[in-house]
Amino acid sequence: MNENRYLTTNYDGTGHAQILDQVGVAVITINSDGIIQDTNLSSVAMFGFSSESMQGQNVSMLMPGHHAKKHDSYLHHHLSTGEKRIIGKGRLVEGKRADGAVFPMHLAVGRIEVNGEIFFKGIIHDLSVQDQLQDQATRLGKIVDESANEIFVFKTDTLKFTLANFGAVNNLGFSLAELTRMTPVDIKPQYNERAFREFIAPLISGEVERLTLQTVHQRKDGSEYDADIVLHLSDAVSPPEFVAIVQDRTEKNNMFKAISQAQKMESIGQLTGGIAHDFNNLLTVITGNLELLDMSLTAPHQLELVSEALSASERGADLTHRLLSVARRSRLLPEKLNLNDIVEEITGLLKRTLSDGVSIKLQLAPNLWDTKVDRSQIDSALMNFAINARDAMSGHGTLTISTRNVSLSALNAEALNLIEGNFIVLTATDTGTGIPVDKLLHVFEPFFTTKSTSGGHGLGLSMVYGFARQSGGTVNVESEVGRGASFSIYLPQDGSLEEVPNKTVALEPSQSPRRFTIFLVEDDDSVRRLTTRRLQHMGHTVLQASDGSEAVSLMQTGMLFDILITDIIMPGNVDGLGLAADVYERNPNLPIIVSTGFSSKLLELGEDVRNRYHILHKPYTLIELEQILSEAAKKMG
Repeated sequence: MNENRYLTTNYDGTGHAQILDQVGVAVITINSDGIIQDTNLSSVAMFGFSSESMQGQNVSMLMPGHHAKKHDSYLHHHLSTGEKRIIGKGRLVEGKRADGAVFPMHLAVGRIEVNGEIFFKGIIHDLSVQDQLQDQATRLGKIVDESANEIFVFKTDTLKFTLANFGAVNNLGFSLAELTRMTPVDIKPQYNERAFREFIAPLISGEVERLTLQTVHQRKDGSEYDADIVLHLSDAVSPPEFVAIVQDRTEKNNMFKAISQAQKMESIGQLTGGIAHDFNNLLTVITGNLELLDMSLTAPHQLELVSEALSASERGADLTHRLLSVARRSRLLPEKLNLNDIVEEITGLLKRTLSDGVSIKLQLAPNLWDTKVDRSQIDSALMNFAINARDAMSGHGTLTISTRNVSLSALNAEALNLIEGNFIVLTATDTGTGIPVDKLLHVFEPFFTTKSTSGGHGLGLSMVYGFARQSGGTVNVESEVGRGASFSIYLPQDGSLEEVPNKTVALEPSQSPRRFTIFLVEDDDSVRRLTTRRLQHMGHTVLQASDGSEAVSLMQTGMLFDILITDIIMPGNVDGLGLAADVYERNPNLPIIVSTGFSSKLLELGEDVRNRYHILHKPYTLIELEQILSEAAKKMG
C-alpha cells in the first residue's frame, strides 16, 4: 500500500495535474462508479475526445463493446471482494477512439484514496504505432530476405557473417549456419584477409560512407560468378557491423556480351559487305573480259588458259556469295515450312556425311510452329553443324538435333539481340571436346576456325549467323570444354524476311533478236567499259554516264532510251536507287535494271518498290546479262 499512500498524499489537483500533462502516456482518473474525473493532454490526443467531453462520462466510452459491457462488473467485483488482481497490473486490451477506430493498448491500473473516497488511475500506452513498426519491420525483413540481391551482415573485428538473406544462401549454396562460420574472404577467391581489410579500412576510419566493388564470388560447388557489391557500416547494432548488398551480374554480363558480340558482328558484316562489293566489281570485269576473249580465240592451249581463269573467277564469285551471307545481304528465297519436316528429310543425308561412329538422335517438338525461311540455307546450316560436330567428336559420339517453340519476353529477347515474340529454335548438340572460353566469342566471325590450317575456310558458322540474322533471328552457342557444344538457331514464327527477290531464276538464251538503246550508268570505269562491250556485242546501242548526277543532266537534255541499267552504289548526291526512282516517276513503263554487288539500301526498300526493278547481281555472266535484258524487254510488250 505504500504506492497508494504516495499517490494519495501528492494528489492535490493542481501541480500533480500539470506533471501528468507532461508525460507521454495517457493518464485517466475514474471514481468507484467508473465515471471519468480528469484526463491529461495525452489522453485527449490518444482518444480524440476533448477533456470536457470525457469528464463526467463512464470510462466505458473509451472501450469497444465487448470491454465496455464488462468494465463496471470488474469494478464492482473488486470493491465487493477486495481482490487486488487489477491493481497495478498491466494488461493488453483495446481502446476506442472518437472516430470509432479500435486500437491496441497497454493498461496499468492503480488504486488511490482521497479523503476516504476510492479512485482508480489508469496509465495507458498506445501500442498501435509499436504494432505498425513491428509489422513494417516484419514486412521489410521479408522483402529483404526474398530479394534477388544477396545481403550480408558481418562483424568489423572478426569479419564473420552474422546474417545473410535467403538470396545469399540460395545463390551461394551454403546454409546460414555454414555462413556464420565464414567471412567474406571465404567466398572471394581474388582476395586474402589482408587485402580485404585494406579495402574496408576507409569505412572503419570514417573516410568514406560507402564502398563499391566488382569482384568474383565462389559458390559451395566451386562455380564462380561476377558480383557487384555496395558496402557500408551500419550502426543499427552496437558495435556497428558491415552490411554488403551484392548483385549477381551473370545475366547482365551475358546480355552485355551478347549485345557487344552482335555489334561486333554487325561491324564485321558491314566491312565484309564492302569488300564483297569491290571484289564483285573486279570479278565482273575479269569474268566479262575472259568471256569476250574466249569468243575470239581459236587456239586450244589459249582456250584452256581462259577456261582455267574463268573457273577461278567462278570460285571467287562463290567466295563473295559466302561473304554476302556473312554480311546478311545474300539472296534468299523464303518459303513457309516446318523445321521438323526439314530435319527428318535431311537426316539420311547427314548420316551418309558423318562417319559410322557418329549417331544422330532427334528430339522434335510436337505441334512445332511454322516459319518462313530459305530451305537451302537451313540445309546448309544443319550440314555445317553436323560436320563441325563430327570433327569435334573425332568421328565418335552423338549428335542430337532438337526443335522447340519459345516465347521470348522483352528481357530474354534483348539478351539475344532479338525483338520480343515467338520463335522456333533448332538446336544441334554434340558430345565433343567443347570450345574453350577464349574462342567461344569468335566462332561466328568470318575466317575464324578451330580446325587445323588444312581444313575449314572459317566461313561456315559466320554464314549461318548471317543467314539467321537476315531471317529475323539469330544463332546462339553454349559450350564447356570436355562437355560438347550446342548451337541453336532462333527463327521467328511465320517471320517475314528482308530478302532480295531473285529475278533471274532461270538462265535461258534470249528469245528475241530485238535491239535496244540502253542507258548505262556505272561509276566504275572498268565495269562500265566491259558492260558497254558486252551490250554492243549483243547489238545494242549504249549511252553512258559515270554517276547519277551526270545521268540526270543528260536526261534533262531530252535524251531517249529504251532500258536503264544503273549501279546502286555511286558517289555524289544521286545514287542508283534515287536515279531509278526518278526514271520510274517519269515513265513507269520503262524497264529499269539495278545492278549491285552489295547494298543494304536495296534491302531497306519495301517489297512493292523492289518489284518495280529487275535486280542484276554482280558478278554476272554474259548469259545472265542477256537473260535479264530479255526479262526487262517483256515490260515493253
